[in-house]
Amino acid sequence: MTVVEDNTSDRARPGASDRARPGPADKARLGLKQTVVGKAKEVAGALTGNDSLTTEGRLEQEQARQTRKADTLSHMAEAESDEAVEQLDAVREAGQQEREAVQQRTDAVESQAEREARVRKQAADLEHQENIVRGRSDAAP
Repeated sequence: MTVVEDNTSDRARPGASDRARPGPADKARLGLKQTVVGKAKEVAGALTGNDSLTTEGRLEQEQARQTRKADTLSHMAEAESDEAVEQLDAVREAGQQEREAVQQRTDAVESQAEREARVRKQAADLEHQENIVRGRSDAAP
């Protein structure tokens, strides 16, 4: 039988990054395997009187428990991080909406001020013209 090596890089193959990092199911299988192997070593050590093997088995079981605990904490931290990101996005969105509302109010106030300034200028121009007309009529014989 001839074995052909795959010379393609892991990065070049689709899904390669998925295989490089074990998923939750893979981690669960590995943890279960480690627990079972640890228990088997503990029992074998107890049956044969090999304290070193018994201790090794207990240590493997404890390592599996600690790994499960670490994975659980990691998932919880990731979930909390995702929630914090969502909250931050919501706060940013609310801030943007508030800025837009303030800008609209500012534009409305500025527009009103400009209208009032035009009206005051027209009134002043009209008063000036009336004064000119009065001055001509007072100066006329």
